Amino acid sequence: MTRWRWISSRALGTLLVLVAILIVAVVAGTLQQAANRGIPTGTMAPPASRSASSLYVDDVDGPPVDVLIGGKLVASVGCGSGAQLIPGHAGVPPLPWSLDVRQTDGPALGHWDVRAGQLPPMLLIRADTIALGTFPGDGPAPAPGACARWSPSPAPTDLSSASASAAAVGPPVTCDPDAVPYVREVGPTGSLLPVVITLTCERAVAAAQALVGPDRDVASIEFAYGPWCPPEAFCALILPNTGHVIFRRRGSQTDLVVDVSADASGKVTASAPIPIPSASAPAPSSTCLFVGWYRANGIARQFADCAGLLVDPPATLTLRVGQVVEVHMTVEAPDASHLPAPIDPLPTSTDASVLRLVSESADGSTGIYRAGQAGRATLVSSGYCLHLPSEQETQGPCPALAVSVAP
Repeated sequence: MTRWRWISSRALGTLLVLVAILIVAVVAGTLQQAANRGIPTGTMAPPASRSASSLYVDDVDGPPVDVLIGGKLVASVGCGSGAQLIPGHAGVPPLPWSLDVRQTDGPALGHWDVRAGQLPPMLLIRADTIALGTFPGDGPAPAPGACARWSPSPAPTDLSSASASAAAVGPPVTCDPDAVPYVREVGPTGSLLPVVITLTCERAVAAAQALVGPDRDVASIEFAYGPWCPPEAFCALILPNTGHVIFRRRGSQTDLVVDVSADASGKVTASAPIPIPSASAPAPSSTCLFVGWYRANGIARQFADCAGLLVDPPATLTLRVGQVVEVHMTVEAPDASHLPAPIDPLPTSTDASVLRLVSESADGSTGIYRAGQAGRATLVSSGYCLHLPSEQETQGPCPALAVSVAP
């Protein structure tokens, strides 16, 4: 006859502890696998939007995709760009959704049924991940030029008819492959939020060509994000949805550049063409190493001295409430031991109510600070600091720019 033996309460407690440890280990292993694959975990507030319920599509370094709801195309998102879907607005159907994601001109990548009241804040698209949910960020930073892999390869051409084709089609156009590796908006909590990119190469070039007009001497056209700046000069922070189009002209003729920007709807505004030095012109050389530059009211100045040092007391600047100062820290060239990084970190403000960081580049080298109220604030970096009164050099926190804000 079989006899059953009851487990003692002490043994039962031990068994429950072992089961709990096993569950924790399994969950931790799952999270670690997700981290190794670049899948963000945890939760975050969704990007700031005009609606309390919206879905942000963030294609960090994945393929270009088409987003469909109920079989209807609602957004096409390229690598390095994003889109915001608000139920019931701009052609987006109200919830519930039958949501599909397809690679542009390619296979289906994912399907989700989204119920009313259960809309996640983000659809994340990475090179190895398609995920719908809430995430603490968008995962590891994309490698430089990561979006280039999704650019269509040029088709073979018949060299014998190249001249005739060029005359019929127009000058070749080179597009910047990376749309947003350079900027995220700083949200209310200080976290970096994705930016919806509406400026495309095609729209930018079309708007610039409308201003330049037909010109047979244009040999090629180049589009890049951010404003154009001369060689060896301080390039302003690449603001979202801004760029420039360069018209390279044959022979010794002066090249032309047109600055462009796009609004939230994608409408492009182009500036008047201005002449710039030819790409073949020699660039000025310098033996100086400046830690960085700052720009306000259209004027750029270097931080500190030519020897790569910050100085104390720092340079001074006066702004009015609402004005901004752009700061760029020199990026050290990469080598086998490190990736590109600023020589000295982007400064922090000693009083965010007076002067607050409102936009920062993805690599942490450039930022925009806005004057919020009257007062004084100092932008403080860290590095080699030369104290002018004593002529002593230290390493550590050092003021970079003293700012006074007038009403």
